Amino acid sequence: IIDAKSFDIQGGVMPDQGAARAYFEKTQATLFRLPMELMGITDRSSLEAARSAGLAYGQARALCLLAHDAARGRLLLPRDLLERHGLTPERVFEDPSARQLAAPIAEWSAEAATLEHDVRSGLGDCSASVRRALLPFALTRAELSSLQGAAARGQIGVQLTPLGRLARLIWAALKGRP
Repeated sequence: IIDAKSFDIQGGVMPDQGAARAYFEKTQATLFRLPMELMGITDRSSLEAARSAGLAYGQARALCLLAHDAARGRLLLPRDLLERHGLTPERVFEDPSARQLAAPIAEWSAEAATLEHDVRSGLGDCSASVRRALLPFALTRAELSSLQGAAARGQIGVQLTPLGRLARLIWAALKGRP
């Protein structure tokens, strides 16, 4: 995790979607997988759920933090995704406006939403322990929804408030599923 997080300190641009996936697997997915391993959960389907949850959560968080990260010279939105939409990282650093980033944000949001849906559909088959380990995943849908609302208002990088995040986590814990 520490090695992967060095990107956050050093800044720069994620070169491509494969590198972004690898980054989220080493950071976010690891944070979902570790509680499972501590609880002795090692079956393949549970660990795959943790991996997919980490990818979806990571992409949603990266999109929510886009303006914040761009202001600090860091961009998790992959270069190849930007280039597909006629953008360069330098242009994003100069002007991280919603208008020019609408298409890449929509594409990455849709990918994260598909992952989120796939994980959520498989939760019914998971044990209560796996669902507890995945509780932070409850934030993914809320963050994707806040991104859609922000896009409709012409904004980017809108985050849930700390109280909003806490409330969603408490609600998920009370329901016993993310």
